[in-house]
Amino acid sequence: MRAFFIALIVVFILAWSVIGPFTVASPSMEDTLLTGDTFLALKYKYGLRMPFTDTVLVPLGEPEPGDIVLFANPVDPDQTYVKRCIAVGGQTLSIDSKTLFVDGVEVPLPPDGKHADPNILEKEATGKGKRDFYDEITVPEGMVFFMGDNRDFSIDSRIFGPVPLENIRGKVGPVFWSTDPDVSWREPGKKIRWNRMFGSVR
Repeated sequence: MRAFFIALIVVFILAWSVIGPFTVASPSMEDTLLTGDTFLALKYKYGLRMPFTDTVLVPLGEPEPGDIVLFANPVDPDQTYVKRCIAVGGQTLSIDSKTLFVDGVEVPLPPDGKHADPNILEKEATGKGKRDFYDEITVPEGMVFFMGDNRDFSIDSRIFGPVPLENIRGKVGPVFWSTDPDVSWREPGKKIRWNRMFGSVR
């Protein structure tokens, strides 16, 4: 029993501070990540944390543009989001008619990213649009600007602003399990997305 409890404690520590599963619950990262994908959350990638807390004991780097990252929503820290790092502290960012620019250079969509809505929302009177326009900003030091790969249907930094580095929870690892939430378990051959298993996420 003692060995069992020690092993259980070790598993909990690893799951909290090193690596653990995470299931995608929204379509905001389609088609890079699908609703129902379960991937390994690599919590150690940006620092080793004190078990059962969010305190970083050993910093191991910071997100870079292109990384797909888990982070606590700055508005509601109890919610964990998964988005792509678009720009980091000191970089400039703007969006013009859905086209993203970082440091003045056009940034194409990720390989499996998309604009699912062909319509372009008009620029608001303030000059900062809801999603398709964003006046140029410089991301503050110590913060990260995130966007979903499903650009037209994602709640991200265009809405709640850049995210502090202390909210970062880890990097997305490979998908190891995937089920289609729109298919019944009475059709397991269709319910389980076998082609998603053990694929790298880019």
